[in-house]
Amino acid sequence: MLRSFNRKDITLVKMLTSPPSEVVNCGDRVINISDGFIYEFENMKWVKKGKATREDYQEIPQLID
Repeated sequence: MLRSFNRKDITLVKMLTSPPSEVVNCGDRVINISDGFIYEFENMKWVKKGKATREDYQEIPQLID
């Protein structure tokens, strides 16, 4: 089962210095539970990519905060 994260776990500083391995292994992506979209960390910021599918919820960690 994939781990869920709070925003404090994936801040800019944490993503640049010691990002969670679960997030890195999924291509620096998380699903924001509040809007159902996938966000990818690129160029030192979180970029909204697209609506998460049912399969994405099984493969990508979720942001619960």
